[in-house]
Amino acid sequence: MSLFATSDLAGKTLTLYVYDVSVTNQTLYDINTGITVTVEKQDLKDVASIVGVKDLKYNGFAQSVNTSGVKLNGVIPSTTGEPYYTLTSTSGINAGDEITVTASADDVPNSPYKGSISTTAKIVAKTSILQMPRVTPPLSDSVFFRTKPAMQDLPPFTRYS
Repeated sequence: MSLFATSDLAGKTLTLYVYDVSVTNQTLYDINTGITVTVEKQDLKDVASIVGVKDLKYNGFAQSVNTSGVKLNGVIPSTTGEPYYTLTSTSGINAGDEITVTASADDVPNSPYKGSISTTAKIVAKTSILQMPRVTPPLSDSVFFRTKPAMQDLPPFTRYS
């Protein structure tokens, strides 16, 4: 005899009964064996991995990972369309800060999983798209600098009409 554990059975205790039915579908006997089996929830760390977490670029503001694009590989989909886990993300501001994304199944009702798993992303320094060339002006004997020009050194003002 085999018992296929489904997500509906996870975390529940089952009692084994022996029974038989007749050809007319009437129960001939129904014996409670007193044997109980508990179907354990699977630990997320044993079956799942977080995918879709990418590093963020520094923007000067607090930022966290957008969990709508994050998924768990290795978990079965729920029959209701709602995931059997919740995703959360910490936040960071500066380049080099680590942001932790956590998937947890402990607070999700009827989840066949337990525990949580985490992964990290970093805020990476913003790369400059503008590379300014270093310009060194040529110096010659005829070039000199003054901090304050004398009034007599200024050219006369000419008005054009």
